[in-house]
Amino acid sequence: MFIGIITRYKTEEIDNNNNLFIHLNYKFYQKLLSINLKPIIIPCDNYEAYLPICSGFILPGGSDINPYYYNELNVGKSNINFIDDIIDFKILDYATTNKIPVLGICRGHQSINVYFGGSLYQDISNHQESHFITYKKRRCYVNSTHHQAIKNIGYNLIPLFTSDNIIESFIHKSLPIIGVQWHPERMNDITSSFIFKYFKKLVLN
Repeated sequence: MFIGIITRYKTEEIDNNNNLFIHLNYKFYQKLLSINLKPIIIPCDNYEAYLPICSGFILPGGSDINPYYYNELNVGKSNINFIDDIIDFKILDYATTNKIPVLGICRGHQSINVYFGGSLYQDISNHQESHFITYKKRRCYVNSTHHQAIKNIGYNLIPLFTSDNIIESFIHKSLPIIGVQWHPERMNDITSSFIFKYFKKLVLN
């Protein structure tokens, strides 16, 4: 079963020219292979050709989402990449139509929320370092380093872990979709491992 990992384009200026670089995170490979799932990189170019062979998708971290998509003006410190926005929403169109599992991480978590009609805090300062999150009686330490976060939760998304009234994770009420604000691919704790195992269970089902 192939799990599609979406590439992110990053813009850097070299010799006064803007250059696009594909940003990949090898940690995803390690995590997926450790639970017997096969990762496949989906390039931004011709990404639609890869969708039918995937049994699940990972929307990873990346640039900020254009506030246009949640009906706000850009007032945050936003490093916006319209390519990421378009591809995330197209993949979510495909995944929701075909009920294919999606795991959103950091920016991916935020993309899912916006896709389902939610909004974001455009710039916060108190979550730019590792911190504790809680869900019921469980308390975990995570490596969140985000400056944006969920403000209004999207339609049919159920909040789970929170920190300082910020939603750090959610599941969809009826679709096989999960989002987390931190980076479980970079951690080896029980909660982060459970997230990938839960995602695998969604894929198998």
